[in-house]
Amino acid sequence: MLRDPEETFQAPAPPPLGQGYQIHLPPFKIEAGKELEVFYATQITDENGQTPQGDIFVNGFDIYYPTGSHHFILYRVTRLGLQRGILEKGIVPGIGVNAEDTFRVVNPDDPQATGHLALVDRLPIIGSQRAETSIRFPDGVALRIAGDTVFDMNSHYVNLLGTQTLIGETYVNLYTLPPEDVKYEARGFAVSNKDIEVPSQTTRVIEDEWHVDNELKLLRLLGYGNVTHLNLFQLTSHMHRHGELFEIRQTSTGELLHRSIAYDNAPFDIFDPPIILIAGDGLRFECTHSNYDTDKTIRYGLTSEDEMAIMFGFYYIPIIVE
Repeated sequence: MLRDPEETFQAPAPPPLGQGYQIHLPPFKIEAGKELEVFYATQITDENGQTPQGDIFVNGFDIYYPTGSHHFILYRVTRLGLQRGILEKGIVPGIGVNAEDTFRVVNPDDPQATGHLALVDRLPIIGSQRAETSIRFPDGVALRIAGDTVFDMNSHYVNLLGTQTLIGETYVNLYTLPPEDVKYEARGFAVSNKDIEVPSQTTRVIEDEWHVDNELKLLRLLGYGNVTHLNLFQLTSHMHRHGELFEIRQTSTGELLHRSIAYDNAPFDIFDPPIILIAGDGLRFECTHSNYDTDKTIRYGLTSEDEMAIMFGFYYIPIIVE
């Protein structure tokens, strides 16, 4: 993930007018021998500089950033998060290339200081570990997002072996559909197993599950009627550098749906046609971590030297949007 100091980063073109929006995490500095994880809050605006009225329907994302990033995640801040003031927590001046840009820095020893691990404050939308990522949903499938949503752009850069200051930055293009072209609503999900403990000179495998029944109960509470199944159309995973294998299987059949052997380049698996998951079914993952190059026990944490095991996915609700 080291970056060539001579590399230049060009801003990508935004979506054509009327077909989406572009948001930008401005440039910030990562000093040599350091790693830095930041949040930056922003909103989408239309051609008049106003936040859109009502909901928008997003059916694709492009993510662009310079190499050297460990990850990028796009979140939406919840009403509770706004009320709790997470946008005022962790502000560190002086790291932005432009002094007027405000970044909040994650403290790995106190991640809750910025509400980092509280999924009541912000909810993940999409993420990437690749310098260029393009994701498109099936025809007629889109995420419903309020036009006045406050987005939290989360960027994590690692410059531990570098000898020069890196500049981090991210652009995200959100592609939209007109409401009349949306047939089905998409929803994202994530499962994270934090029970990681890998002593030196050992390999450990952890696992976790995601259950359709839990999602069906939630959807009914949200007013989606008597939903009986879900249509899974995308899966990916996330681990750190001691992760050597991540596999996701369908619970009922044992079929392998996703496999990653590269912690910094997990594939985005797209299912076309989607996988139909009925009540009683679900997904199960196994993540293998090996610790043969340190003399300490590796546990869950936020830095590149800690570990994670997270499954991400998207499904759409098989009820036609009206």
